[in-house]
Parts: sequence; structure tokens; C-alpha cells
Amino acid sequence: MKATFYMFTKAAKSFTDCLDAKKLKGKDAFVNLKLKGKHGLDARVFAQLGRKSDPGWMKFFSPHVTFPRSVKNTMNSLVFLIQQGKRYFAVTTGYGHTAINHACMEPDFGLRVTLNCIDPDGIKGVDARRIDNRASQKRLLLSKEGGIGDFEFDLDEDLLRMVSGQVIATKNKLGTKMVGSDSLSLTIPKITLPQLGVKCDELWAAFDNKDYETHFKFIDQLRLVKEPGLIAKLDAEVEKRFKARKTDLLLAYPEIEFWQKDVAYRVSSDGEKRQIDDVTLDAVYAFLTDFDLKDATPDSVWITGVKDDGEPATRRRPVYDYIVCEVDLGGERYLLSAKKWYRLAKDFVAEIETAMDRIKELGNTGLVPTKPKEKEGDYNLRAANANLVCLDKKNFRKLPGRSQVEICDLMSRKGQLFAVKRYNGSATLSHLFSQGYVSAELFRDHKPYREAVAKHVPTKWGKLFDVNKPEEAGLTFVYAIAGSPPGKVAKSLPFFSKVNLRYFSRAIERLGYKVMVARIPVQ
Repeated sequence: MKATFYMFTKAAKSFTDCLDAKKLKGKDAFVNLKLKGKHGLDARVFAQLGRKSDPGWMKFFSPHVTFPRSVKNTMNSLVFLIQQGKRYFAVTTGYGHTAINHACMEPDFGLRVTLNCIDPDGIKGVDARRIDNRASQKRLLLSKEGGIGDFEFDLDEDLLRMVSGQVIATKNKLGTKMVGSDSLSLTIPKITLPQLGVKCDELWAAFDNKDYETHFKFIDQLRLVKEPGLIAKLDAEVEKRFKARKTDLLLAYPEIEFWQKDVAYRVSSDGEKRQIDDVTLDAVYAFLTDFDLKDATPDSVWITGVKDDGEPATRRRPVYDYIVCEVDLGGERYLLSAKKWYRLAKDFVAEIETAMDRIKELGNTGLVPTKPKEKEGDYNLRAANANLVCLDKKNFRKLPGRSQVEICDLMSRKGQLFAVKRYNGSATLSHLFSQGYVSAELFRDHKPYREAVAKHVPTKWGKLFDVNKPEEAGLTFVYAIAGSPPGKVAKSLPFFSKVNLRYFSRAIERLGYKVMVARIPVQ
């Protein structure tokens, strides 16, 4: 038998709390059915029986096909609720999960149980989400079970959302196979309804177990916050800071839109509007102050990228979508980024900050300041001088099966390869950090690439490196960021960017090269 289990938080005080009240009303309502016989459970059962709907393909085919009778999809769904001790559980079939009150559901219940019970080398599949602002998602399946490392899962940057695998032999009384996320899909060879209570107790114990820490401790580093009540408290703190014009909020672009092509952005609220050069906290606060918009909230102030003619170049977003900030609440630290809240483990935060302290900042860069609206390509050309050669758009194209590779934006006679980017949040910085690593990896492993770089070295500089000895090249890959927040560059970045920078800086250092960051002043 396969069954899907849910466990509810302590916030669920009754069977009613476990259900979505809206699903108990209307034409297709879930109805409370009577249990019969001896089962020894404190339980309730709700079912949605014979719900009929038109097949999704009917609209396409019906104008051209004569069907002999009415065609309907029929679905039966059930929710079986059980109280065990002070906790409530649900077992669902069909679309029964839609009737559950997800606000009271225990987050990651199934994920934790699965990681505590499966063979660490018996993982069949994972769902993961990259935690930078791109929020990319992936599902990976293996033809044969393996360990977490076989899935190209990054312990620092990927948020594990689902894992499936074979239950380890010592725990197979729980079941044989598990698929865990918030819910737990469990394959159980033999079970009867009266035994569900005992099974819930076993799963509860498996949830509280700490065995997962041996192989999967990384899941505690950062967890997505799903509890509506907690999110409301965190959002209230952000609104409080925003209204008080606190400067510990950071505005980062929610995604890479058309920032290089935009002439300006429009900030608007309560019928007032203003054009600004860039989306910064100072610009937004100045707008609110000048128009006396004291009650404006992050959800009532809007940002739109605009072209020269005033037409929108990006979609209209509330300032809330741009905010990145950290909030300490109840002894825990939380991070808001790209409209999502994350709970950060204290030791993980300390580990990342220590890594940022290690990354040196290049002081005397030789780089000229950039202008507020200057395009990256224009800046690189203008920044070139006797000690800096511009390699922007001079890409390497001779790798079979791969697109062209950007060597760097600027190269110095000291062997510094600058990757230049205007600061626009985690998504753009993720691309920047990756760019530096790809160039370093190719330089270390691919002689034609080294030869291509050598061709761009001005003759008057002499021999910058030996193309036959990449391990002795002594290169430094410098991430040069324009318009980053005040303070030390690495320490001032959004948390996700710090995680990303740590990963790529370590990777470059393993190749035998140095990594530094630098600030490009904005005039």
C-alpha cells in the first residue's frame, strides 16, 4: 500500500484546525463520513465523492468530434485525520491534500523523516531550488540509487525540497520506500486502518530523530519559512523599518531585467511619481519624504523601469520585491530575499561571514569611477589605459560544444583579470562570480585558451605568464563591482551573494589562483 502522510504543528488544536474551512462548503465540499467498526482511533474522515469536471482536452476536440455520451472526469478524494497524543496527522488520497489547512502543516515533515530513514547511498531522486534570486529549480533522478553527491547538489547553494529513496534495512518496519517533502509518501507492504495510529507514532518519532545530521546536516543551514503567522511578523518588522526610514534595508533587483538599457526607473505611490536613475534606498526614501508619504509601506510603493519615451521597460513591482534584509526574532535569524523568507542557522551565518573576512579587497585598483547610467561596455573601454587592456567582447570561441567564453573585462599588467559588473542584486552577481571561475578553469586546463589570453597582452608589458606552465601564472581574478553598498565589498553583499562568492572563490583558489574583490566608485 502507498499512503501520503502529513503531520500538523502544535497550532492545530482540533480536527477543525487541520482542514481548510472553504473546502467544507459549496457544491463539491468535503463531507464528514461516519467511521464504523472497532478501530481504536481518535479519528475523522472527510471525503469529496464523485466530483465531476470536463476533461482538459474537451474544449479542443468537442467542436470537431461527436461523442456518443457525456464525457466527464470523476474524482474521489479523502482525508483521514488522526489524533495521536498532542499531534494531529492526515492520510490523504486523490486530491484530499487540497482540503488540508497548510498553515498548520509541519514544514519538511516528510523530508526530515526520509533523511532519517533512507540509506544515504540509496537516494533515487531529489528536487532542489537554487537559493539565489533566480530561484531556479531542478529535479534529478538516477537510474540507480546513489549518494547526495551523485546529484550535483551544492550543499551551500541548493535548498533541498524533496528526496526519495530506499529505507535502510534497520528501519524498514516503517516502510520500504519514501518520498519526502512537506508530506511523506510511504510504501508499506501490509497495514490495516487500526494500525495507522501506531504508524503515525512511529513517523513522529522518526521526525524527531537526529540521524539525518550524520549525512544531511546541511539542511539545517537554511530553511524556507512557510508559517503564515511567522511571515506576517517578519513582514511587520520590515514595514516598521521602512516607515522609520532605517538604512539596514537593502534594495536588490528581483531579477535581471533591462537595467543596462533603462534610462531610468519610475517610483510611484498614492498618485505621486518621480523618475530616478537607479533603484536605491536613498532615492526611494527621498521620494517618500519629499511627497510626505509617511504611511507608505513596501507594498504600496511601486518601481517600474522606463525607456526614454516614458514607456515601461520592466513590469511594475512593489518595493517589497526588491528588499533584502536580515531580521532577528525569537533568537533566530531570518533573511528576506526575492519575496521569500529564510531561517538561517547561526553557525552557517558565522561560517559565511568568516569566509568573507578572508577575501581580500583590492585598494589601489587603477580603475576610474563609473558614471551612473554608463553601460558596462562603455565603461570598460574608458577604463583601459597603459596598465589596463580591455578584453570586453574579445571572447574565446574555440571550445567544441560550448558557447563563447568571456575571458575578462579588463586585464592589468600585474596579472589581474577583472570581471566588472554594476551591482544589481544577487542574480547579476551570481553571473559575475561564475564568469570568473569559468575563465580560471579554462586557463588552468586548456592551453589554447591560455594562448588566446597571451595574444591580448601588450608587447610592452613583456611576458605576463608562460602558456606551458599555468600553475605558475600567478593570476588574480578580481570581481570589480560598481555601486555596491557601503562598507567592505564582500561584507556588504546580500547573504545569497556571499554564499555564491564563497563557493566560486574556493573553486578558483583550488586551481592555484588568487581571488579579490574591488569597488568601482560611482561618480
